[in-house]
Amino acid sequence: MSDVARLAGVSVSTAARVVRKDAIRVSPELVERVERAARTIGYAPNAMAQGLRRGRLMSVGLIVGDMLNPYFGEIAEAVTMEANARSMVAIVSNMQRDQDLEIQLARSLWEHRVSGLILASGSSGDRAHLVTFGRLIDQIQRSGTAVVALAPRESAIPTISVDNAAVGVLIAERLLALGHRRIGVVGGEARNLTYRERVAGLAGALARAGVAPVIVDTESSVEAGKLGAEAVLQQEPRTTAIVGTSDPLALGVAKRLVQLGRDVPREVSVVGIGNTLYASLNSPALTTVDVKLAEAGRAAVSYVLSESDPELPFEAPHFVPAFVDGGTLAVAPAAP
Repeated sequence: MSDVARLAGVSVSTAARVVRKDAIRVSPELVERVERAARTIGYAPNAMAQGLRRGRLMSVGLIVGDMLNPYFGEIAEAVTMEANARSMVAIVSNMQRDQDLEIQLARSLWEHRVSGLILASGSSGDRAHLVTFGRLIDQIQRSGTAVVALAPRESAIPTISVDNAAVGVLIAERLLALGHRRIGVVGGEARNLTYRERVAGLAGALARAGVAPVIVDTESSVEAGKLGAEAVLQQEPRTTAIVGTSDPLALGVAKRLVQLGRDVPREVSVVGIGNTLYASLNSPALTTVDVKLAEAGRAAVSYVLSESDPELPFEAPHFVPAFVDGGTLAVAPAAP
């Protein structure tokens, strides 16, 4: 900054005001001189130094469950773009579905003094991990660092998320309205709270209609969806609809059904959850439920900022899940 001021022939304070875009009482001629000097020497503001002067660094850490899964990619894109728009830096870390790595990454981001920590991975249900991670999060919060989750966790962390049970109910009601009564559910990891809530909402709504679905727990991937489809059909060969509790699972289900010679959706309908890039990769496009991933990511950045600045009030958003019609859902075929 001193070099910029010297080259422009102004005081350091004047140069600083121009660079910070806070040059209300600086003449246009001086603004041009300072900006020209900054360009000449290749000056870039030192965000670290500015943060230290303010007592905080405006950065946000994001931990995603699996970088290769478009579900987390959508969240990461929304968080990074929103952070950039709010003059923040986003640091994205991939825990690769490894509980121990999640703890390491959370500690590392805290030690790098991020302003806030956003957790995009859901609760694992592993008691030992919950206790260890919970203690760390408590330390991080008590240090003044904001922590917010984008998926339900079995701990006292503010959560910005769609109501996953309501997502399950929404799907059940649509399937029932289309005449489906033999329904399968490929539910992802049983220990994951997000999947458990989706399955519980779906199964509960079906049970109230007198329908008992075939539920298969597996991992959350396309390959797991293929295996899940086979397991459902083994238990109920006459299944007319299968729900994947994530788009990757549903995509795997649809692909395996086609490989088995089943027509999708005339013989078996398929529904996913997420409205991610995966939904458009299927042919026909996957019918899925939009769970507002991008909106939740942007809201999480706003929450972190509000915790750092009392003048930025935050009101938790209410997300309403919505069907995104593709070509994989149809009226149930007539019973033989």
